[in-house]
Amino acid sequence: MGDRYFENALSNFVFDIAGGSAIRHMADKGYTIKRIKERLEYPVSFEKIQKTVWEHLLDRKVILIGGLWKLLILE
Repeated sequence: MGDRYFENALSNFVFDIAGGSAIRHMADKGYTIKRIKERLEYPVSFEKIQKTVWEHLLDRKVILIGGLWKLLILE
């Protein structure tokens, strides 16, 4: 766990500083994941952008999974 955990944490930190805020900003502006990928000036995988946008929308409560889950159970 030691070395791999540290590498992961460092990688996530560097990504957040380098591009995470730009990705979140563009998501807030309504950009699609494809458009965000086109606008970035450095290589980031589609999946990484998708994950960043998804987590950002969950954090900002734009997407409410709990409420949807309850709605699906009631139907």
